[in-house]
Amino acid sequence: MLTNTATVPSGYITRWYDDAALTVLLGQGNSLIRVVNGLDYYYVRNEGSNGCVTRVDTVMVFVSGSNTWTGNTNTNWFNTTNWSCGVVPNSLTNAIIPAGATNMPIVVNGLTANVHNLTIQLGAQLTLQGSSSLNIYGNLNRLGNLITSISTINFLKNTDTIFIPAGNYHNMSLGANSFGASLTGNVTLENNLLFTGNCIL
Repeated sequence: MLTNTATVPSGYITRWYDDAALTVLLGQGNSLIRVVNGLDYYYVRNEGSNGCVTRVDTVMVFVSGSNTWTGNTNTNWFNTTNWSCGVVPNSLTNAIIPAGATNMPIVVNGLTANVHNLTIQLGAQLTLQGSSSLNIYGNLNRLGNLITSISTINFLKNTDTIFIPAGNYHNMSLGANSFGASLTGNVTLENNLLFTGNCIL
């Protein structure tokens, strides 16, 4: 829940918008309930009048959240009911795969999963089946088991150094990153390493 903690004068209305142009109204009142799937922006506008003077205050709200795998339904990464936020992670989402989930996630053959930061907790497991792909736009925290089959993991972070955790990988690609990439342990690459931009390893 997002809450407006500013002091709003009597007679003023707080409205929440989804865009900077203030054309997509999400709701009004001091609070707004939203499902947060990673990084998002909201715009809060307090509107009211005092005699002949109309006052409008607009602020931008930045929200960051995590989406945790539950596995309540099955092993399908792309099933929304398997995620705590009820949506599948995207390139802005910090995703967590915990130990003890009902089912462990599988990205099925031929499909591509997207995350910002991905944490595979100790005792948890993520399977990239067949020629599936995983795009990581932030960091990979690999404490648990990552089964890569003949898949490709694309490290696409471009804001600072790409840190590649220890472990086995089949195919790996590094996107354009002027900060370079660094190995945090022993990495075994079974097939191809592809540079899709300028990146120093």
